[in-house]
Formats: sequence, structure tokens, C-alpha cells
Amino acid sequence: MIDLTNVFLERQQQKPVETGRYHISRLWGVLNGYCTPQEFLKGEKIDFNSALRMAMGTLKHDLIQELLPDWKIEVKKEYRYKDWVLVGKCDAHNKDTILEIKTSDKLIPTAKRWHIWQVKMYLSMFKKEKGIIVQPVITPNKLLLKEIGVVERDEKWFEKELEKINELHIKLTQLKDKEI
Repeated sequence: MIDLTNVFLERQQQKPVETGRYHISRLWGVLNGYCTPQEFLKGEKIDFNSALRMAMGTLKHDLIQELLPDWKIEVKKEYRYKDWVLVGKCDAHNKDTILEIKTSDKLIPTAKRWHIWQVKMYLSMFKKEKGIIVQPVITPNKLLLKEIGVVERDEKWFEKELEKINELHIKLTQLKDKEI
């Protein structure tokens, strides 16, 4: 028997955060008190079950994206603000809409707060007017995308969020300076 557990876990672990370069997908937790700035900087250690769930979600994600011929897929955008950069990579977008795919184990009736936050951030970064949050639904005979949320662009909200991230950036920079 070949044990692939350690190799698998190493590939799934989050890398430490680079101060001054923040990925939208990782900011929600620290901005909302789910982890400390210190934990955020180090990168979250992911257990086996969480790593497996994430990998399975990635497989579903990739399958769905392959089936979206009229959308641009996995587009990365960087947004400079003061002395730091915000990095976002939306799942798919077309002329005026962002599509965000959520692949949780269970079907959820509506988008969660962090899904909405993420899409609102993308809308301003990508200059799109509408975001649709979907979840794949697999039945014995069909593969469907269920709409679980719709979000509109809000520039005033975006500016407030940038200021919150800027405050975090200042804290993270101070923490990093103490380490050196």
C-alpha cells in the first residue's frame, strides 16, 4: 500500500500571506474575526477532511468551468490601493456579469455572507454590474447550476471595504516589522 496522505496534505496547505498582497478569497476570515492577524500571516493549517473536501470542490469547479463556453474562466485581476495590492480571481465572467461557483457538500438555499462579500469585491475590481452565485446540482440524469444569490456592484461599499483592508494591512505590517 502506498500512503499519499502527507503529499496530499502538503499540497493543500495554505502558504503564508505576503504582506502587501492580499487575496480576496482569504481576507473574509481575518476581517470578520475568524482568525487573528497573526494566524492570517502564517497561513491556515488544513486538516485531512477539510483538504479532501476542498480538493473535491476543485474537481467539481473545474468540471463546471469546462462547460461554460461563453464565459472567460479563472481571470485574475490585481487592484492597487495605497501601498498594497488586492488580488482576485473570479470563476467566470462575461461582458457585464461575474459567475461565482460554490461547491459545498450540501445544497444550500442561499449564498452565505462571505460568498456575497467575495462577489461584491470582484464586481468593483472587474468593473462588472452583476454577480451571480451558483451551486452545482447533480441529479441521476442532470448537471444543473442553481442560482443561490445575485449581487450588484456598489462602489461606496467597496471603498469602505478597502479602508478596512488598509487598517488590516497596517496591523500586518507592524506585526511583520516586529518579527524582523
